Amino acid sequence: MKKLLDEIAELKLIRQQQQLVNTRTTRYGDRYKGEQADDMQIKKELKDLGERQEKIETMIHNMVTGKNK
Repeated sequence: MKKLLDEIAELKLIRQQQQLVNTRTTRYGDRYKGEQADDMQIKKELKDLGERQEKIETMIHNMVTGKNK
């Protein structure tokens, strides 16, 4: 039972992180529609979003394959 509760907690954490990434991505997309972001700060933030997304994907992969145990 504890294992199941731990997995549910991990899924909730992943879901929350994914929602944050999605919200920020949408916000940046609305702000810079159709243009390349030239501002270095924006480029840094977009890179950070990409890295966060990769971490989420790794966490999900590790959960599915059992590497997180």
